[in-house]
Amino acid sequence: MLNKIREKIAVIGLSAKTAHCTSNDNEDTRALVSQSSVDSNDGAHDGGGSSTKCQLDSMSVELGDSESGLSLQRGLLLAAASSFFFSLCSVIVKKLDYMHPGELACLRFVGIFMCTLPYVLARRQSLLGPKDMRGLLILRGLAGSTSLFLRFCALHYLPLADASVIIFSVPVFVTLMAKFFLNESCPLFHWVSISITLLGIALITKLPMFFGHDTTHYIDTTRVSSLGKEVPFNVTPDSSIDRSTSWTSVGGSSRDSGSNRGGFLNTAQTFLVEGEAFKTNETESSDRLYGTIAALASTIFAASVYVLLRKLRDIDPFVVLLNLGWVAVIETALLTLILGRFTLPRTGYDQLLVIGLALCSFLGQVCLTRALQSEQAGPVSVVRSSADIALVFVWQVIIFSKYPDQWTISGALIVSACVILSGLRKWLLSLPNNAIAKRRLRFLTL
Repeated sequence: MLNKIREKIAVIGLSAKTAHCTSNDNEDTRALVSQSSVDSNDGAHDGGGSSTKCQLDSMSVELGDSESGLSLQRGLLLAAASSFFFSLCSVIVKKLDYMHPGELACLRFVGIFMCTLPYVLARRQSLLGPKDMRGLLILRGLAGSTSLFLRFCALHYLPLADASVIIFSVPVFVTLMAKFFLNESCPLFHWVSISITLLGIALITKLPMFFGHDTTHYIDTTRVSSLGKEVPFNVTPDSSIDRSTSWTSVGGSSRDSGSNRGGFLNTAQTFLVEGEAFKTNETESSDRLYGTIAALASTIFAASVYVLLRKLRDIDPFVVLLNLGWVAVIETALLTLILGRFTLPRTGYDQLLVIGLALCSFLGQVCLTRALQSEQAGPVSVVRSSADIALVFVWQVIIFSKYPDQWTISGALIVSACVILSGLRKWLLSLPNNAIAKRRLRFLTL
């Protein structure tokens, strides 16, 4: 009789203990913990209670590690998925290069707004956000839309990988912006990282002021001239054009024609091809300059977005996206009307690409938001940076058949290393001082 009463008291005491379990624990785990606790209480009279308690503690640690590992994997997979969707957006913009960058940016923000609005309405939240934060929400929308507009301009003037790598260097510059606007510290690591990143960007852009006028950016890309002669994309007048024989064969040799008219036509064609080569080289240099300026400006505005988001961290992410949508639609529509004009997609396939641009933008934002909710910002930024840069090079080779040279690859590796190390540093600073990873990589916390 006394044993039965003792067992009931133990069960009641266990129920009070298990009431503190988190809602994420499943019923099987709770039953197992309950049975172990009962055995522990019964065994305390036999001298075996401490052993059972140690087993229970070990089981709890293993369950916690398992849940932490699943959360880490889920967060990193979502970060990689966001990179995949955002890289597809860049590919679509590059494919629709006949449409104005402002129009493409406007269409992307229309998609974000339309996909976010039902979610905010379903949760019955204020569409414009809290009154004291509406000014910051509008500034975040202006900075974000300007950054995306300049990013699309950079994609218009630069190869996909070049523009993307420059833009992906934004985490390196966030700390510099935070120092001036949030009075946050900027240690030695960040100054060194910024300097090395700028070196990598210089290698990627290969501007004439650094490399001269005859640098080959992409070694196997060709362009077919209107005269039917295949001309290297980055051909230089001095090294690639033989004025005596090679270009006169475009329309047939004057000796074979037997007439002065044929010789005149051949000579004219020769000058046309030479002029095209001169124009191609000069135009590409100016395009790279415009594209580089647009990419760097986009990076600055993107860094300011990060600073504004820190001030808006208590606002629901979907409310922030909704306000980004309507502010950006107005700005990009006005920029398109002032700087260019709206152009309808030429084919049904292009219409599908426009729809895909909007959907990929929304899915990328959702995956990134969920990734940051599941895992710390440091590991997420490392995975995003690595996946972003790897994917744009893959798409550039597979879809656009452009192979980067050694300068572009070297610059991309330098920028990638700086961005990844910046993300690792942020993660290390969030760890406790006795963490093994923090002790082994202490040099990153300087």
